[in-house]
Parts: sequence; C-alpha cells; structure tokens
Amino acid sequence: FMNTQYAWIAIGPANQQEGSGITMLRTADGGLSWQKGSINDPVVSLVDVPHFINAQQGWVELSSTPGAGSAKSDIWSSHDSGQSWAQLASNKSTSGLNLGYVTGISFRDAQTCIATGNLGAGGDNTVPSIALTRNGGKTWQTKSLPHLLGGYVNPSNNSQPPIFFGNTVI
Repeated sequence: FMNTQYAWIAIGPANQQEGSGITMLRTADGGLSWQKGSINDPVVSLVDVPHFINAQQGWVELSSTPGAGSAKSDIWSSHDSGQSWAQLASNKSTSGLNLGYVTGISFRDAQTCIATGNLGAGGDNTVPSIALTRNGGKTWQTKSLPHLLGGYVNPSNNSQPPIFFGNTVI
C-alpha cells in the first residue's frame, strides 16, 4: 500500500509451483475496485511485495525455487501503475546483479535501488551481500557486507531489504 488510495498485491503461483507466473492486483480508489494483471515469468515461485515510489512507477522481485546453491531472481518494472510489466534485471544475466539469492529490493527513486541477499554457491555465504544500481537497474555493483561483531556463524546469511529515508539508508 502506498497510501489510502493506491495499493498493489502480487499473488504467487499455487503451492509455489513454477510455470504459471503471477497475478498482480491494483487499486486506485482505496480498494473499492481492483484491476487484474499478470507477469508471465515461467520460473517464478516466490514473490516479494511490489514497491511503488509513486502512483505510476513500481518494481517487484520474483524468484525461482532455490536449488544447487542459488535461485533465479528477476526484477520487473512498471511505469503505468502496474497495468503492464517489463523485466528489468536478472541475477542470471551479465548486468552485475551477482547475488545467488535475492531476498528483496528497495528503491529510493527511479534510478537508485539496493537488492539484498547472498552470493550463493559461487561465493562466501557467511556474510550477507547487497547489489546497488544507480541507473534504474541496467547495471549493478555487488558488494559483500563486512564481518561485524566477530563474524557470522550460520553457513548462509541473508540481509533484508533496506529502508530509504531520503539519502540515508538503514
């Protein structure tokens, strides 16, 4: 929900089964009426919440079922209030979004986003990692977060999406 009028709901496939894509619902009148759309991403089984920065521009991250040390994650964008969606980035591409697992995304504006997760089977999963874009998701820079408080003890650590407060990120 963005405010009392605008809201978007992403509904993943039944039983997290890949193949059917997802259903997107949107309202612009506080829930009195809803419009239905879809994203036909055949590998999706897990869905993050939609992230809209205004009534027109939004993003959603969709992931496949994890396996073999990673999961495919696609980031989709909409510039028409969620009526249509286009794939913006994938962690299985050459864009630099090199996270084996993406655990969520946060957009500050149409250009700046942080994706969170870990490096997957090809990297050090004892530290959480982030990927940053400053050009709307065309290219990404992936960084591991520093070991804190003596390091981490789990074999796989994931960070959660940050929250933007203007130019400050928490």
